Amino acid sequence: MAVERSRGRPWAEAICTICGKYFTDPVSLECGHDFCRSCITRCWEELHADIVCPRMCLYFIEGRNFEPNRELADFVEATKQLVERVREEAKGWANCAEHRKPLNLFCEDNQTAICALCKKSEAHRNHCVVGVDFPQQISAYMKVPNEMRNNFTIYLINSEKITEEWLKRMEAERKKTMAKFKHLRQFLNEQENLRLAKLVELEKEIMRKMEEYDGKVSDQKNFLLDVYERMWDLNTDREFLQDFGGGLCSYEKQLENPLPLPIDVKDKVQKFCDRKLFLEEVQKEFNDEMAALLKGRRKRRRTEVVEERGNRVNVILDEKTATNDQLILSADRRTMRYVMDFRPNKPRRMFTTSCVLGSQAFTSGRHWWEVKVEGNGRCWAIGVARGSLEGNYPHNIWDAAGIWVVGKQSVDPMSPRRLLAYSYPRTTVLILTRKPEKIRVCLDYPGGQVAFFNAETDESIVVFRSCSFLGEKVRPLFWLFAGKVTMSC
Repeated sequence: MAVERSRGRPWAEAICTICGKYFTDPVSLECGHDFCRSCITRCWEELHADIVCPRMCLYFIEGRNFEPNRELADFVEATKQLVERVREEAKGWANCAEHRKPLNLFCEDNQTAICALCKKSEAHRNHCVVGVDFPQQISAYMKVPNEMRNNFTIYLINSEKITEEWLKRMEAERKKTMAKFKHLRQFLNEQENLRLAKLVELEKEIMRKMEEYDGKVSDQKNFLLDVYERMWDLNTDREFLQDFGGGLCSYEKQLENPLPLPIDVKDKVQKFCDRKLFLEEVQKEFNDEMAALLKGRRKRRRTEVVEERGNRVNVILDEKTATNDQLILSADRRTMRYVMDFRPNKPRRMFTTSCVLGSQAFTSGRHWWEVKVEGNGRCWAIGVARGSLEGNYPHNIWDAAGIWVVGKQSVDPMSPRRLLAYSYPRTTVLILTRKPEKIRVCLDYPGGQVAFFNAETDESIVVFRSCSFLGEKVRPLFWLFAGKVTMSC
């Protein structure tokens, strides 16, 4: 059977899809796909039902038939020879074009491979030059797509489970919302019934006072009618003046002008009506707050922000804790950078760690600060460290216990969105959605937690939980061991 060759990757047709290696004694199935004889035999031995092609083409193979493919075997052998020849030719590529020396060094400043003579040249004399294990470096770069592919595979596998969990959460939130609003409606109905009952009570009291007022007015009218009749019964003016005139003042004392509605009742009604203004204010505030909350625009109160993050700290770098004289701190001790200075007569402390601690120390509470990282260097880290680490740094800070940091190290592939998170003894690779220009470090001492966020987007970078502070003081930690990076607090 003829083998179809790919123009872009001709060697791909020489690989068995079962074992992932070059074909060994290749055979062809009825459907046209090719496999190693041992691979297809082993694959079919594990099946107890229908025999199908392993390439999932859904072709049913009757009698487990296959034929040797001699042409494919010749093609595999030719491909092996071609790949070997290309490898031999590639051995000469890792030489300097100018000096014809092996490219076994790496310039951090220019991000390029150089030879030993290039290091002594004027172009690289004052640059940061380190030794490079090219197979290890290439291997590190090759791991990036594999790690990302594995991550995406895990995402696809867990997507259904995650979606189901979030749907359950939404259903629980729907029931919770319905219960809350039901309780709210019940509360409002109770308040409405109480208010209406109070209105009925006031109406009855007003009607009772009106009846009392009507009775008093009727009594006054009857009294005056009786007085008027008595006045007509007197025959002469003398009798009128003697009998009635003397008692007129006493009659006036018996008369009074009753109030239609007593003052105490008016006060009750007025106070009850004034409550309406209070209810209107509460209702307006509730409507505004609820509308903003449902639109996702609710502004958190300052007390809520303080409770969530704690107190903001203006970190000041402690120059006494600097472990490397090539770390240059600004006058206000808020910024630091790494300077390559190899003057032979200058005494210096040279440690691989190149650490500086913040002058603040914490043994309680919640605190947070922000650090701006500028440049494209690959040797930096920020985070926190236990106080016992001061003056007792290991040779490599990425192997130290008692620190919680994020950053980069020199063996990392150059990717602005790729960071490392380290908490002894584990280092985790982080692939972010965007490069963080400013990182927020949040320390929750009583909760035993250290969290890192993108300060511009509030996107979570990593959270270290169950941190072992051991009752010691915790201080901000900064590590810098390369040029092209500046840290600012």
